[in-house]
Amino acid sequence: MTDSIWKELFTSLSSNMNSFVSNAGIYRKILNPFLREGLSDYYANDQIETLIEMLWIKYADLEISIPDQRSLGGETNVRLAAFTIALYHSLTAAGKTKEEATRIIFDISWHVYSKMADIAWSMAGMFSDQTYSRIL
Repeated sequence: MTDSIWKELFTSLSSNMNSFVSNAGIYRKILNPFLREGLSDYYANDQIETLIEMLWIKYADLEISIPDQRSLGGETNVRLAAFTIALYHSLTAAGKTKEEATRIIFDISWHVYSKMADIAWSMAGMFSDQTYSRIL
């Protein structure tokens, strides 16, 4: 029973991916809080909101050229690459040097990856409280 539920959920997510990601849909909801936090060391709140809007406009320009991918993972990776490019161009357009923009992107990305790892680690803990078993 459990396997069929997961399979049905995955199939539904995969087949509806376009509706989740069009116009940066789900990515805006997930990434904007990380952006606000990561940019707060460099910009005032009003500047952050302007920069975020500029980022999503640049992303939309890139999004139209992103071909559909065969898997949810592939789709996510390609769209996050476009997001990174859009963020880089937005930061440099806002006056950051290439080096500064790269550092800011690294800091924001690392924070996102850390949170993603926390989720995976917590999910693995549902099945085992032994570190070795969690890693497998």
